[in-house]
Amino acid sequence: MTSIRTWTKIQNGDLNELIAFQKNTIEWVEEVNKEVEAAQLKKKGRLYISDNFFDE
Repeated sequence: MTSIRTWTKIQNGDLNELIAFQKNTIEWVEEVNKEVEAAQLKKKGRLYISDNFFDE
């Protein structure tokens, strides 16, 4: 989770913080999308993933 300190740096124009935030956000969204896609395929019966796949 992004802290208030990070938001303050971004709002104050710290470009490196903004770039890092964007990179982390993109990586997070890509991982969420992969999990959602796998869940949708599993629901449609096109992909089998064990119940503890993401816990391993």
